[in-house]
Amino acid sequence: MHRSTYHLVAWGGWGDMVMSTALLKEIRQLHPRAKIIIHVPHKNRVQIFENNPYIDRISIGMSRHFFSFFLMTKIKSVYHLRYGKYSPSYFPDRTATEIMAEIVGLKLKEKKVCICLTHQEDLDAKALLEQYKNPICFQSGSTGMNKIWHKDRWVALIRVMPDYTFIQLGKQEDEAIEGAVVLLGKTSFRESMALVKHSLSFVGVDSVLSHVTNAFDTPGVILFGATTPKVWGHPNNINLYKGVRCSPCNDVLANSPCPYNQRCMEMISVADVKAALMTQLSRTKEY
Repeated sequence: MHRSTYHLVAWGGWGDMVMSTALLKEIRQLHPRAKIIIHVPHKNRVQIFENNPYIDRISIGMSRHFFSFFLMTKIKSVYHLRYGKYSPSYFPDRTATEIMAEIVGLKLKEKKVCICLTHQEDLDAKALLEQYKNPICFQSGSTGMNKIWHKDRWVALIRVMPDYTFIQLGKQEDEAIEGAVVLLGKTSFRESMALVKHSLSFVGVDSVLSHVTNAFDTPGVILFGATTPKVWGHPNNINLYKGVRCSPCNDVLANSPCPYNQRCMEMISVADVKAALMTQLSRTKEY
């Protein structure tokens, strides 16, 4: 449906909001005169949408409940991109971006994430990465406890790939990995996205930076267990997923501990990840 203004309410975690950017170009192409306003409930999430040419305005909400009530009662052309309420793990026949597009009444022709960095952000990331031999960015931390790959596996992966420098991105409270260049909490989110863009490759669990890779066609390797690549995967990545009978369980367990000791993640070996990384690295040039 055509509207003169599209109010898109970005819900969920960082990764959900990153994926929502895939809708922006499509809306602009279909309705070039319409205004696109992004509403985010938290100020720090604005980083995801900054510098995006398809967005006319970014609005920052107050409390979640006030924000939701205001939009539902005062604004008629509002689309809440809360795709998680459809429990996509139960019916993994569409990607998360396709579900969000359906909420807005679109059928996506292109499902690519849209992150727009500045020229200076690109230059700064390149300058930092040039200090290291063959840099690979990685994210081991996640907001979901059942998505974690054990620390010993990360340490072993770094040891069996001595010709590469592994640069750890994420939150300050994430567990530092021995042998990596640890930048936890030392970069802004936009700086992290720029590093992912210009690194040789990326490896990580299903989390926010795994979605950022799609914006820049960074050849990544993503480890799936509690979630499924059918919903949250991207074609630029090699998505490692063992598909055990109890997986995906993300919409069942949420943040409750796995009763099977995360067998789905344990089944992903260091050799699996190394082989996938070497395949992806064959698509890039060494520094």
